[in-house]
Amino acid sequence: MPVKLRTTVTYRGPIEGKIKNFYPVMVKAMKAAAEWWFKEILPGHFKKGAAQKYKYAPRTRQYQNRKRKAIEKGWVRDPVQKLRVPLGDPQMPALVWTGRTRQMVQAMPRFGTTLTSVTLKMAAPRYAFMSQHMVGRPNIPAEIVAQTKAEEAQLTAMVTKELETMLKAQTPVVVKQAS
Repeated sequence: MPVKLRTTVTYRGPIEGKIKNFYPVMVKAMKAAAEWWFKEILPGHFKKGAAQKYKYAPRTRQYQNRKRKAIEKGWVRDPVQKLRVPLGDPQMPALVWTGRTRQMVQAMPRFGTTLTSVTLKMAAPRYAFMSQHMVGRPNIPAEIVAQTKAEEAQLTAMVTKELETMLKAQTPVVVKQAS
């Protein structure tokens, strides 16, 4: 589930020798944006209202009943979930039951880079990945990395600004954010 960002870079003056510097700078800018997403955006996926904000798949009535009963009986130890909420309440965090997925996803991010891309790998419980292949179950990995148009625009602006800052230090350049 890659996040695709687009930006345009225009060099002023001769281009010789500048291209070889572009890719390392681009990867640094993308890594900075990925780190920002991990710290600022990802935690919001595990809060109240995230299901509406990120348009998660609706949970079944049976699932909601089991979750509500577990909360009421005190089986759920996650402090965020220790609240009494009506069945089907859109404010009930959809990705949190015990907090295990949230804890694993936010525990140890692994950033990888290639010549032209950055990857962010996060651990999650096995059931999170099994659900994407089961009929009628929500695709939890897709829900975890979902983003709004505004967040996508923020990421693009961040990469654009980082590129501009880093490249200006090397050579005069104009970076335009693509729409």
